[in-house]
Amino acid sequence: MSLPKDLQDYYPYRKPDDIDKCVTRVAQRANADPVVVEKMLEKVHRSLRVKGPVALYELYSDRYQKRIYLFGEQHVRNAPCPPDMWSEEIPEFIESVIKNTPRTIDVFLELPFISQRFGTKEQPLLDPKQAETIHKFLTKFEPCLQVDKSLCKYPNARIHYTDVRKLPDVAAFNDMFFDMANIRVQVTDGVLTPQQGLNGLKRATIWYKSYFPPNVKELMEKTKVYKQLDNIADHTTRAAIIKYVEDTIKTGTTKYVIDLAKLSALPQNPTKDEFLKATELLAVDYYQPYVALMDAYILGRIFRTFKNASGPDSIITYTGAAHTKNLVTCLQNYLDFKMVRSIGSKNREYCINVGPFLPFFPK
Repeated sequence: MSLPKDLQDYYPYRKPDDIDKCVTRVAQRANADPVVVEKMLEKVHRSLRVKGPVALYELYSDRYQKRIYLFGEQHVRNAPCPPDMWSEEIPEFIESVIKNTPRTIDVFLELPFISQRFGTKEQPLLDPKQAETIHKFLTKFEPCLQVDKSLCKYPNARIHYTDVRKLPDVAAFNDMFFDMANIRVQVTDGVLTPQQGLNGLKRATIWYKSYFPPNVKELMEKTKVYKQLDNIADHTTRAAIIKYVEDTIKTGTTKYVIDLAKLSALPQNPTKDEFLKATELLAVDYYQPYVALMDAYILGRIFRTFKNASGPDSIITYTGAAHTKNLVTCLQNYLDFKMVRSIGSKNREYCINVGPFLPFFPK
């Protein structure tokens, strides 16, 4: 059974033989009743699940003529998704979007810059045990992230790294976040007592006091954020992004000061519940300014102008859920993008239904 042209709009990314089998079964079950077949096909269309992300947002702007799909994930060692006939891994799905879209697509991935220091056997870009899905992206698209892109097999795609926080000049700023987060995990797991955790966090916050509050201008220079923002021709857009960064950092800084006060108020020998409650957001709020740096870098790349190429207009981002929410906030509240649709995972599954979003980048 051949695939009718109108059905290609339902499944533009599936293999033709898979779609044919599905259409054949649907037609047989419905005795070829066109109305029933159409309804069943809609149900199949809406069941396509992508493994890895936990959220997806589609935003569009008439002013900028940009359509952006933002995937968010939880950085976990395993991303379980119940087996399903109509499902595929997120890297393969995005590859299919690229291959089946007759326009240039810009894909922004939460991957660190490939430099002489990072990306070597001694210091790999990523630990696959800590970021399973992100590591799969690296495996598939690494040739497209190199300076020499001759081995990249997607002529209509530009693949971008985004995690400038891991550049050598600023990598040390990440240490405190991981130190504090690990101490809290160890108390949760019983490796450390609450008193040991409290003493460890006090030492860490004192040790890293010189990094707080952050020197935003210095960090934005070291992470190449200013370089991207300076190439945005529209000054109001540039100002809006900088305002977003300043607001985000101010909010995170204020919350972190409150978290430090909670830490200081704990008794010398707190209970586990007291410790975990008081330190719940300590690491997250400290890290918020550094999260904003990566967000600003992505936004700078999205809105900058290039000398010999058009700027991005068909865009996909794949980042941690916190970054995704921040980007949506900036696009909606600071740059007046409109939300087309959004969806989140159900039952703590690491997969989402992308059927209602298809086809990506409609004409």
